[in-house]
Amino acid sequence: MPRKFSDKEISEFIDEHLAHRLTVLLCVAKRSEQSDFWQSRGDVYRASLEGSFIMFRMFVEFLGLESYRLDSGEHDLRRRSRKRNTDVMLDNFGLALAEPSDFHSRDLVGRFMTE
Repeated sequence: MPRKFSDKEISEFIDEHLAHRLTVLLCVAKRSEQSDFWQSRGDVYRASLEGSFIMFRMFVEFLGLESYRLDSGEHDLRRRSRKRNTDVMLDNFGLALAEPSDFHSRDLVGRFMTE
């Protein structure tokens, strides 16, 4: 059973990490709303796209899931095992981890996690 964070640790995590990660996750979508920011398919676009994929993967792992390939080659989701005791996931906050069945398009989510 993971150690439950204190109220202070939860507040610090939300203030310092979660807001930043969600901002990066939404970067590509928000950027497309600001036409003066768009620079074609140059470095800024690719960096924000890659950053969004990385943040998406980290967010899904934070929910307690990971991607894997089926024998058929398709992607799917499964429960993520805690690799290190420093890994932070929902259960550190006293919340239940997500289940693969919580996602309607598990193959799509799994594929985005490996991009």
